[in-house]
Amino acid sequence: MLDSMKQVTLDIEEARKHGVDIDVKTAMLMSFSPDCIKLLSTSGDLLFMSRNGTCAMEIADPAPLYGRKWWDLWPDQERDRLRDAVDLAATGRTVNFVAECPTARGTPACWNVMVAGVPTSDGQVKELLAISVMTEEAPSELLVT
Repeated sequence: MLDSMKQVTLDIEEARKHGVDIDVKTAMLMSFSPDCIKLLSTSGDLLFMSRNGTCAMEIADPAPLYGRKWWDLWPDQERDRLRDAVDLAATGRTVNFVAECPTARGTPACWNVMVAGVPTSDGQVKELLAISVMTEEAPSELLVT
């Protein structure tokens, strides 16, 4: 448990270094999940990515990606779908889809993606959460709830 708490502390420090304030509980949830968890601005800028997400995406150092549009990390043919998902999630909707995107090292991969707004205490969406899981499912259109 000590090693995992040390890792959680390092994750919190890394997030704060990039202007993202996460608490211990959130950092623990992110570290225990094998999913690729990303925090986005409502305009689609990548603010932070979980350590396990960087491993799944085969990204050695995510820091240069922070501040870039999330959809710019995806193949051209998927970018409109990601922009639409961000726009819908920014209005409070939850969006699911499956899309193909190779890892940073070029390994072919297909991802089941969920994008949702993170509401503040007054109900306003100020950030988005995007969670991606590798899947064998076929690519799909946006499912909006």
